[in-house]
Amino acid sequence: MLRRKSPSINTFRLINNSFDCSKFDIETWVTTAVDHNVQNLDLDFQPDTIFTLPKCLYTCKTLVYLSLGFCAFPLFSGAVSLPSLVKLHLYSIEYAVNETLPLLLSGCPLLKELIIERILNHDLGCLDISSPTLKWLKVNFPFDGSEFGYPGYRVKINAPALRYLEVNDCSYELISISPNNSLVEANIWLNNYTLEVDYSVYTCCVLKFLDSLCNVKCLYLFGWFEKVCMYNLDLALAGSIVKFRNLTKLELAADWHFLPKFLESADHLEIIHSFRKQIRQKGFVKRGKESI
Repeated sequence: MLRRKSPSINTFRLINNSFDCSKFDIETWVTTAVDHNVQNLDLDFQPDTIFTLPKCLYTCKTLVYLSLGFCAFPLFSGAVSLPSLVKLHLYSIEYAVNETLPLLLSGCPLLKELIIERILNHDLGCLDISSPTLKWLKVNFPFDGSEFGYPGYRVKINAPALRYLEVNDCSYELISISPNNSLVEANIWLNNYTLEVDYSVYTCCVLKFLDSLCNVKCLYLFGWFEKVCMYNLDLALAGSIVKFRNLTKLELAADWHFLPKFLESADHLEIIHSFRKQIRQKGFVKRGKESI
């Protein structure tokens, strides 16, 4: 790679799961890729070898796609500038401080797609996902709360141009989304089977989060609740007055208690796909699919 004479590298991918390489090796390869105007960069390391990548990566003018796994973001001392970046995928990342992710996103004026799955440091106070250009977002954290060591931890989403949102395995008392009129489709997973929470608080948080998606046209809702949670869920649903005025398609693979809410609050609903499930201790069995 160091002997490469071509002035540009289209794609550089490093999956470090079968060989040993030093920090110097990683920095050299990444720096060389940046110097050769790399457009697509995919770096995925082992959980026991968390690398802090060279600072030149965060001012690369040519990067269009960046995927990082098991990396550490530095404490940025200068501006982040990724003027061509459109897709950013972050898997098991260590963030230096609360401001790390907002600083990174603020340097991506063309960003359209973002995936954030898991974080490695549990002492953050807030993960702020803010971008005026973002259109596609997937957020995935374990629903058992192990990701959130700080008691006041929050995940805040502020993406006014967002059109697609997918949220998996999050504790919904910890996540919020700013009002959004552009959101077209949402794919939401619910699960409280391993959460040690106040069920009345949790169900209210779930409903508050769902109500924040009231402008979507297509909603895919999956998951289930423990029976002890059902009474609180019924009360919360009965008190919800938010209308889903744009909703035309609903795919429901969650508790049937949700169905009346959408039948009453979605006047333009045209298609409903509903799944019936039998809950087991460690999973479920799909019992069928019905269309209304």
